[in-house]
Amino acid sequence: MDADARGFPPGDLRVSDAERDQALSELSEAYQTGRITAGEFDRRSTQALSARTGKELIAPLADLPLDRGPVDASPADTAPPRRPAATSSPGSPSARPSPPSASAASP
Repeated sequence: MDADARGFPPGDLRVSDAERDQALSELSEAYQTGRITAGEFDRRSTQALSARTGKELIAPLADLPLDRGPVDASPADTAPPRRPAATSSPGSPSARPSPPSASAASP
């Protein structure tokens, strides 16, 4: 991925504190969304803070996506909502009382 894609200086040009902060923000987001582990976050954060050039700053971010949108853990539910069960009318079979069981009829 080209360093310019993230807005960092390309190649051996020096980076600013603001650009290091931006890299840390991206790493923090990647950690919060589960893209990197806590150990990776620590290692990459140290690398970003010690970066002097754009090439060094992009290295800890190179395998992370550019988009910063939330990651959806589950696919969206696209099924239509279920309709409530229809209530039975007085003439329907489910509204009629059940016949007494055979055990209740014997003395």
